[in-house]
Amino acid sequence: MEEEKKLARHNRINMRKQKRQKNISADNELDDVNIDGDVEEINDATEDEEDYEDPDVGYGNIDNEEYWDIGDPTYECEHCGAYFWYEERINKKIKAKKPEFSLCCNHGKIVLPKPKEPP
Repeated sequence: MEEEKKLARHNRINMRKQKRQKNISADNELDDVNIDGDVEEINDATEDEEDYEDPDVGYGNIDNEEYWDIGDPTYECEHCGAYFWYEERINKKIKAKKPEFSLCCNHGKIVLPKPKEPP
């Protein structure tokens, strides 16, 4: 069982390496770059990234310099009244004036109690 896990992980890593090599070699802007050396360097640097978790990086970290405040949720589900951020809309490819959301009641298929008025 443990050997199967190692083999599967090794296969995933190799597939990622091959995909990166294809992506880099297909990019016309990198014609003058030493692709073979750069790909190996990138692969070596990222090979063990799945096993590493940095506790100082992530959500809710005050020291995170890349914190992005998107403001308050200003959009409301037309079916149940749940509040959403614009970025939570269903179809992110379309910039809709009245976006649709489905995380709350699945377009009215699930009946939820109306939200209470804030104090």
